Amino acid sequence: MNISCNFAEVNQLIFTKTGSMPSSNSNLYQVSVCCLFFGYKDNELKLLVRNADSSGKLLFPEKKLQTGHSLYETACGMAGHLLERNDYYIKQIGAGDSEMSAENEEPSLIVTYYVLTQCDNLNAENSKADDYYWISLNEANLNSEQKMLVETTLKRVRRKIGTQPVAFYLLPALFTLSQLQHLYELILNAPVDKRNFRKRVCEMNYIQQTELIDKTSSKRGAHLYSFNAELFRKSRIIFKL
Repeated sequence: MNISCNFAEVNQLIFTKTGSMPSSNSNLYQVSVCCLFFGYKDNELKLLVRNADSSGKLLFPEKKLQTGHSLYETACGMAGHLLERNDYYIKQIGAGDSEMSAENEEPSLIVTYYVLTQCDNLNAENSKADDYYWISLNEANLNSEQKMLVETTLKRVRRKIGTQPVAFYLLPALFTLSQLQHLYELILNAPVDKRNFRKRVCEMNYIQQTELIDKTSSKRGAHLYSFNAELFRKSRIIFKL
C-alpha cells in the first residue's frame, strides 16, 4: 500500500481482503496506524511502549485513521506528538489484519510504520501523559505477534542501513566510530570487520571527523564524528556501509 493512500484506497484494500466494499454508514472495518519507535542508548536498541494494564502487556503507539487524513499524515502526526524535534526517519512496513477481541468484534486493518530517532528526542510531557517509555529491545516482554512485527521491521532496517544513512537518526550529533560500528552490529545482529568498516567511513566525505575527543571510554580518547546531511545530498559518493 502506498504511504499516501486515503480512505478510497483503504476501502479498495478492504474489498480485496474481505470481498465487501464498505459504505459510508458501514462499520465493516476499522483502520489504524501503528508506529514502532526505535531508539539507541547505553549500547542497546530501545523500543517505545506503554503498559496496557497491570498484566504487563505492552502496546505500541497506535491511532485510528480519520476521514480526510492519509496514513502517512497520521503516522507523522503521532511522531510529531511524541517527539520533541522533527529529527526522525519514518517508513511504512505494510498492512495486516488485527486479531478480533471480545471488545472489538469488527474486522480491522493496521498499517504499520517504523520510526528511527534518538532516545532524548522523546517529548517528556506528551509521552508521560500517554504513559510511553523506552524499554530495551532485549528486555521487552512482547507477544508472538509483536515479536514477529519487530523482527520484520529490523529486517527492513538491515537492508536499508547498508545503502542509506538512516542509522544516523539513532545517534547523537557527535559520535565515535566505535559507537557507529556497534550500532550497525546491533541492527545487523552480526559482527562487522573493524578495518573494512572504518575504511568505508573514511571514503565518505560527509562523515566528518571533528577536533573533539571523547574520553569517556579510555584515557587516550577517540575522535568524535558528525554526519553532514547537506553534504551527503550534494555528494556523488555513494553511501555504502
